[in-house]
Amino acid sequence: MCVAATPVIMNIFNGAQISSADIEIHSVNTLKSEPREAIQKYNIKRIPTLVILEGNEEIGRITEYVNSSWSEDIYSILDNRNEG
Repeated sequence: MCVAATPVIMNIFNGAQISSADIEIHSVNTLKSEPREAIQKYNIKRIPTLVILEGNEEIGRITEYVNSSWSEDIYSILDNRNEG
């Protein structure tokens, strides 16, 4: 996730009442080689990548660019989770 976007994203998660204990942040280097385990586990190909999980299941992903805004895109993923 982009360093500049981190506070915005954290505020969105806070507003969605997602506990910081449920959030993992992995800083991926520009070569996308470290941390190797996280890159492989979450299939990171581009930076920034935000992967939203429910349990161990990926429910949504934002890769490189947002469609509308961080807020709209994240809430769209979370809303789709609640509809399923």
